[in-house]
Amino acid sequence: MFGDKNYHWRGSKAKKLLNDLYELYFKEGVVMPYTLEDYYREHVDPYIESLSPEVRLKGLSPDVRLKGLSPEERLKGLSPEELEEYLAKLKSKSK
Repeated sequence: MFGDKNYHWRGSKAKKLLNDLYELYFKEGVVMPYTLEDYYREHVDPYIESLSPEVRLKGLSPDVRLKGLSPEERLKGLSPEELEEYLAKLKSKSK
C-alpha cells in the first residue's frame, strides 16, 4: 500500500500493465502462473484488434505491410491503366 501511494510512475505502459495485474490478483480463482503471454492474449491483443486499420499500420514499412501477400493481392484495386503504365515504366527502365 505504501509503495502504491508513494511511487512516481515514469512510464504509462508499465503502470497500465501493473494496474491490470493488480486488479486481476484481487479477483478469485486466478490460475497461477499468469504469464506475460497470458496478459497480452487477454488485454493487449483485443486492444490492438479494436484499433482502426490506419492506426494499426502506422509506422510499418511497405515491405512489412506487403509481406505474405500474393502478387494478385498486391495488384488488387489497381486499374488496368495503372497496371499498364507501371509495366511500361518497368520496361523502359530495363532497356
